Amino acid sequence: MGIECIDETEQLRSEEDIKEAKQAVESTMLK
Repeated sequence: MGIECIDETEQLRSEEDIKEAKQAVESTMLK
């Protein structure tokens, strides 16, 4: 169970990173 919890948090973290990366790309493209 502990390992699964870690996997879930890692997945959420990576998803947040992807969102931030997309926003950064969009902001640079708008400039």
